[in-house]
Amino acid sequence: MTAERDMDVEQADERFREWMRSNLARVAEHFGLTVVGQPAWGWRLRTIGASASGPDGPRWLRVVTEFPKRACGDT
Repeated sequence: MTAERDMDVEQADERFREWMRSNLARVAEHFGLTVVGQPAWGWRLRTIGASASGPDGPRWLRVVTEFPKRACGDT
């Protein structure tokens, strides 16, 4: 049963990774950017970021998935 559960988790993680990659591409398009670097994953796949370029030069683009009350950063 453990091997089957591990496979289910691996498949779910891969679907989630694909969803996050899709979100990164959608956000890049929204802001008129082109992702130029390999995506970097954050803690427990909750963030994905990559180098991007646009009309105003290079940028770092990050997408976060988290409950809004928990999504915060340094201010």
